[in-house]
Amino acid sequence: MQRLTQHSANLLLGFCTAVYFFGVAGMLSPAKPWFVSQTPLSLLLSYFILLWFHTPHTRGSAAYFLTAFALGLGVEMLGVNTGWPFGHYEYGSVLGPKVVGTPLVIGINWTLVTYCSFYALDRLLPRLPSPVFALLAAAVPVSLDYFIEPVAIHFGMWHWPSTGLPPAENYAGWYVVSLLLALVWRWAMPRALQNRAALPILGLQVAFFVVLDWLIKVAG
Repeated sequence: MQRLTQHSANLLLGFCTAVYFFGVAGMLSPAKPWFVSQTPLSLLLSYFILLWFHTPHTRGSAAYFLTAFALGLGVEMLGVNTGWPFGHYEYGSVLGPKVVGTPLVIGINWTLVTYCSFYALDRLLPRLPSPVFALLAAAVPVSLDYFIEPVAIHFGMWHWPSTGLPPAENYAGWYVVSLLLALVWRWAMPRALQNRAALPILGLQVAFFVVLDWLIKVAG
């Protein structure tokens, strides 16, 4: 059973890697519209693989998943409709069904990005006091968003009508929301948490956006 589990894990992670790899190639090919339209599915795939490998399942971890989804989606709804706390921006049609102008999959994205980021720092510096951990951990999703923004704008996932580029307040807003979620993470997640998919998915996301951003700039 253990060998089967290990084999299944390798297959899932290999499939996820292939999705990201072909996503980069496809988004720069003549089939770009189709590949871009699959963005919500690739996010959902990553999310469910993350859930699959998450252990142990506790009330605390369930609370984190629900809180990250609800807070992430809620603050994005607020941002789209008021301009606070991220600045004035609008979503395109790429990311699927919307509620008050906000794609539902954005809540999944917040959960995915923060989970993988916080897991990575918790493994790197496990003995940090919670307030210090939260201050450092919040910077990881913000750093990833820095690379996400130009790619997402280029492919029409969202846009900034006034500035064309994200303002500084976008990153400040990301930091504050991530800080709150990092505190929830430390309170909710069991210390015995294990997830062998979290670091690979984080690495794939970083590579995906950094490489795409570079290739877009090279192509002019």
